[in-house]
Amino acid sequence: MGNYKKGIETRERIFASARREFKSKGYHKATIGNIAGGANVPVGLVNYYYKKNELLIRMYKDFLAQIREYVDNNIVNHRENALLAHIICTRIFFNSLFSSESGKRLLKEILEDGLLELNDELSRDDIWEIIKHFDIDISENLFHRLMLAELGARRELLLIDSLYTQTGLLNKELIDFLSTIAVRLAGVSPHTIAENIRQADERLASVDYSQIDIFGEV
Repeated sequence: MGNYKKGIETRERIFASARREFKSKGYHKATIGNIAGGANVPVGLVNYYYKKNELLIRMYKDFLAQIREYVDNNIVNHRENALLAHIICTRIFFNSLFSSESGKRLLKEILEDGLLELNDELSRDDIWEIIKHFDIDISENLFHRLMLAELGARRELLLIDSLYTQTGLLNKELIDFLSTIAVRLAGVSPHTIAENIRQADERLASVDYSQIDIFGEV
């Protein structure tokens, strides 16, 4: 039992050190050696628990779960309105990343090198739920193609329209378009999408989600 607890604690120290490294240096310049040093463990122990990309994947998934929990508990539960929740979650995702140079740098690395998919399993489940809610009859094969189309469009639009601008700011209209690419292609009406975007504006105006951070408490 003692060794099991110690293993969990070591694993968490390594993860916390990795988040600090990714925040200060970005993904590519962060090294396993520095992560090991920050966690006060041998390099071999970092490699035992994680590959470098696995640390990024865990950080990303924790970030998404943090957003989802906050939205469900404070703004709108996805079971109440999956489309509205998805729009709001996407806004918080990109606004949080673009609130710091570290976040923008990490997103740029992810996009340029394909380190992660920006329509993860959670996002796919939400979009599938939206499509079913509106009684849109599509096959799983077509849905998979829609998600691939969204993934490609997200990557290209972000790289072209935002990450290489002088201001580095992300336009709200672009974020809302990114969150609704697949549902538009599936056939959800523009009027319905516009109404949910309007509701997202209202609900986000009354909450403070500045505590949400992909790098956590670092």
